[in-house]
Amino acid sequence: MTGADFRDRLLSRAAHASVHLASDLIAPLETYYRLLSQWNRAINLSALQLEPVSDAAIDRLFVEPLAAVGYLPDGPIVWFDLGSGGGSPAIPLKIARPAARLTMIEARSRKAAFLREVVRTLQLSSVQVIAERFETAAERADCARLASCITARAGPIDAASFEAAD
Repeated sequence: MTGADFRDRLLSRAAHASVHLASDLIAPLETYYRLLSQWNRAINLSALQLEPVSDAAIDRLFVEPLAAVGYLPDGPIVWFDLGSGGGSPAIPLKIARPAARLTMIEARSRKAAFLREVVRTLQLSSVQVIAERFETAAERADCARLASCITARAGPIDAASFEAAD
């Protein structure tokens, strides 16, 4: 898939969902997609069809997170993404909200390595990747009771461990 093909598919799927997609987001989202697709061949980051990328994958990995951008304040908030795995929704949201201070928590070391590679390649600032279970990370002094926002793709969480400070 060429860059133009990815851009056209992404814009089409976003328009179909009535999601506005700023043009400056497309290149980093494509880079993220290419890394995800490449790493997915070696480690299971997503069960969605990435090669060739399906509409369902574009919707789930890119359009759905970008539809939620309006719920994430545009400023220097403290944000935790739990069970970050393949990086969605955190990476698309971080691209759209660069001022946020993001901590991605992923227990699996190989997935955490992937997330670090995405952060490095995209030169995302104010991002930390913690390779621990979130229950353990919640007890760390640099994490406990600091979150302004918590995201997670799925699964139950104990949000009380990450309450925003008074």
